[in-house]
Amino acid sequence: TGEIYSIQIFIKNNQQPYLINSRYDPRELEKISVEDNIKSKILDKKELFITMDSKASAVSVLAATEISKITGNGYLFNIPTHGALNANIEGKNITVKTCEDVSQNIGVIFLKKGAEERIYSNKDCVILEGESEESLIKVADRLMLELLNVI
Repeated sequence: TGEIYSIQIFIKNNQQPYLINSRYDPRELEKISVEDNIKSKILDKKELFITMDSKASAVSVLAATEISKITGNGYLFNIPTHGALNANIEGKNITVKTCEDVSQNIGVIFLKKGAEERIYSNKDCVILEGESEESLIKVADRLMLELLNVI
């Protein structure tokens, strides 16, 4: 989509609205299912890793960036948020994180291509599933609005 949707939110008692941008109409995002208690599996952590397939393109990185703009934002949740891949790439020095790395303090959000657009968890690992990498951006925007209580 070529349009950007700006959503105003008010943080704490601040009189100035904070603008959040979404590439998708929030009404369209409501159709994406979100498992109950997803928010606590993200917001109760001290550090987050957004991981994706080692063959993912820049499109998946964009989806991860959408999430980290919210989780890592000092005015919002202020959780240190890092990018990672789910497997090593020969000759590259990268952070590798999988759902196995979830702990009481460490959260993992896994961007995964699959059969549908949905947000669910496996134990405490949050999984964003999209039908394509482009679809993952839509699912990431849905998560962002869920975390902010917009939807």
